[in-house]
Amino acid sequence: MTPAEENRVINSIIHSLKTYGLGDIKHNRTRTISTFILSISFIDQTAAFTYRKEKILNKRCEKFITTYIPTYAGLNLYRHFRNFLLHNYSSKRKYALTNDKSFKKPFDRINNVIVINTSILIKEIIKGFSKFEARLKKKGSSVRKNALIRFKDYPVLMHKII
Repeated sequence: MTPAEENRVINSIIHSLKTYGLGDIKHNRTRTISTFILSISFIDQTAAFTYRKEKILNKRCEKFITTYIPTYAGLNLYRHFRNFLLHNYSSKRKYALTNDKSFKKPFDRINNVIVINTSILIKEIIKGFSKFEARLKKKGSSVRKNALIRFKDYPVLMHKII
């Protein structure tokens, strides 16, 4: 792949993730469950581009959260939500979601339930994506190399074919 082709692929990945991934998350920010499902899916996709060799999804996503969205590191969000929330609309009574403006923390434990503020989660994902984007753009970075390889088999949704 020529440097120009690499740049087109990287720019396409960035455009798609910003426009479709982050765009949909922002668009649904008042819908806590929708926002959270989209957020988990976004984390899954960006983690796959970042840690392509890590085959265990939970580890890959938790590693991404630890690196790019550290506020939520250690909560095992992906492991607890990926299947339960996406397929069953459940969190096994371990988690709750809110976008209530009076809830000022990113998360808190209330009566043995971890309550996650989706408004703050969105802000943290946006900040994390900025770091991810910078690493994607950096020539020779492991994130860029992994993304270029992953793109061959699993390209992101695109506005035009490259």
